[in-house]
Amino acid sequence: YQREIAAKMGYIREEGQHPNHAVEQFMKRYYRTAQVVSTLNELLLNYFNEAVITPRLPDYERNIIELNENFKIVDDKLAVTHHKVFSESPSAILEVFYLMANRPEIQGIRARTLRLLVLAARKIDQNFRDNPAHQALFMAIIRSPYRLYDTLLAMKRYGVLGNYIPAFGKITGLMQYDLFHIYTVDAHTLLLVRNLNRFTTPEFSKQFPVVSNVFLRLGRRDIIYLAAIFHDIAKGRGGDHSELGAEDALVFCRQHGLTERE
Repeated sequence: YQREIAAKMGYIREEGQHPNHAVEQFMKRYYRTAQVVSTLNELLLNYFNEAVITPRLPDYERNIIELNENFKIVDDKLAVTHHKVFSESPSAILEVFYLMANRPEIQGIRARTLRLLVLAARKIDQNFRDNPAHQALFMAIIRSPYRLYDTLLAMKRYGVLGNYIPAFGKITGLMQYDLFHIYTVDAHTLLLVRNLNRFTTPEFSKQFPVVSNVFLRLGRRDIIYLAAIFHDIAKGRGGDHSELGAEDALVFCRQHGLTERE
């Protein structure tokens, strides 16, 4: 029914566009809206749990671990130390995910912090992207030892990944009606990162011994992860997405300190 609904809601295919353009634009809006609603639900439920449920549990004692001037861990969740953290230190937007990817004891983000983070992510602009400190922090996330998939998924969910890599923002919620994609392009891309990351675990080394053995010997896995992130990034633009995506990847990697050989 998606094509019929898209037409009734005013989505049309103009001359020269892909046959699925109208329904893809309609479903893209649907998936993005669903993600916003889901994130709002997460924020509200977290707040309800933190403000009402947890404090009333028997023998509850708040556990606080101070990390630095910007962040602390409260009851296993990351929290800002004050409400101006992101406005005074924009790099803290990426620092959230660096901490999540490097400290396995962090089990999520506190509701108040999450609300501030979602608002701050909207202000990511070209000046933010061009900052060498931010570029180094992003690459440090890609090279993190823990939960890379979960970290990138959270970055996407809260609007950081799509704003930091605008080309990724364009494929967020994009459905491809073909034999190869059963997920939206952004979900498909992050699942590829997850599958690559699994080659480092003993469980999957038994299932995929050859590939796992090769992957574990790679000196620079971050290059492979970046290749995964960019492999479909030009989908939906028209033209050859491999060639267009290669141009995006070259620009991004040069900006983020990779050599020509890398």
